Amino acid sequence: MLNDLHGGTTSALMTEINQLEKEQNLNVKPLKEKKVKPNSDYMDILRPMLKTPYPKPLRDFLERKNIPILIAQKFYCSYVKEYHFPRRIKGEDRPITARNALLLPVLLPTTDKKVTCVGAQVRPLSAGKNDLKYYSIFPFKSNRFFFGEHLLHRARRKKIFIVEGGLDTMHIWSEKHIAYGLMGLYMSQERILKLKGVRPRKIYVMLDPDQNMKTTAFKIQDNLAREGVEAEILSIDVDPKLLTKNDLDNF
Repeated sequence: MLNDLHGGTTSALMTEINQLEKEQNLNVKPLKEKKVKPNSDYMDILRPMLKTPYPKPLRDFLERKNIPILIAQKFYCSYVKEYHFPRRIKGEDRPITARNALLLPVLLPTTDKKVTCVGAQVRPLSAGKNDLKYYSIFPFKSNRFFFGEHLLHRARRKKIFIVEGGLDTMHIWSEKHIAYGLMGLYMSQERILKLKGVRPRKIYVMLDPDQNMKTTAFKIQDNLAREGVEAEILSIDVDPKLLTKNDLDNF
């Protein structure tokens, strides 16, 4: 079921994403051009990080996760060799350090069809099975946003896959389907209303196949149903990053 990262799927997807950029003009937006609350736009931090080339360990990591490099770049992902991020906890400034990690920014569209960064997670490349794999930097309320939310307008009247994280999200987009990441296991009311607003044809809840999946997935389904949004739980026994376009077409 492994995806051919160098085949026609990637080429076709890049054509689609290039068209998306023409429609939405996804460019970095200077902080002064957008009215935002203080400390809520991190493009000034993200912008120089985007200029860092992807080293071989990151390229290898993305290939193992079935994510083409061009897709990671289109989601403004960057490599973090070592960076100290300011973080405020209970009134104290406590910097945290990320090393050898993939940065996954949370982006929103702006009124002039550009994007702004409202938060980010990092995924250490060397994280093991029992290690903490994701943690938030650029402080933000992760339950307010989806990973991939800057592409939410593309979901209107189409089927949507709701997954746990950014890597699953990017892989499914690389297979020419629409997905948004929860960055966790919680579907807030604000997120539900965003999904309802695009009037999706169908929502598929596709969480990682582990012990938390069924309980959490049913809660998400119930919460969506209260707002009149139809959702189906997909009980898969493989990692979503192993699904191909043909697999996803069948749902």
